[in-house]
Amino acid sequence: MNWKKTILITLAAAAAVGMISGCGDSKKDAPSAEKKEITVGVTPGYSEPIVEFVAKEAEKQGLKVNVRTFSDYVTTDQALASGDIDLNSFQHGPFLDAFNEKNGTDLIPIAKT
Repeated sequence: MNWKKTILITLAAAAAVGMISGCGDSKKDAPSAEKKEITVGVTPGYSEPIVEFVAKEAEKQGLKVNVRTFSDYVTTDQALASGDIDLNSFQHGPFLDAFNEKNGTDLIPIAKT
């Protein structure tokens, strides 16, 4: 793996750790401020190994991250909207907007990775 790819993956992982850690501390959105376990939806490909890495790092800080793989973006968003997962690790802005409009949901991005 070349150094540019290594830096890119490290930066993405750091951003994801911050995003996931922030989700665990959200007092107004989380049912409990003491929530120590979250489920993240991913699709196969580049985001899956990044979230697996982030999960290992988060566990060192006391947060268990369950990674759930979906075959497509729509089912991941449906699971998020229904509360089956706590967040997902991808999203293209226009796709999210179209999903919300079509499904009457109000999913919002909390960070960019």
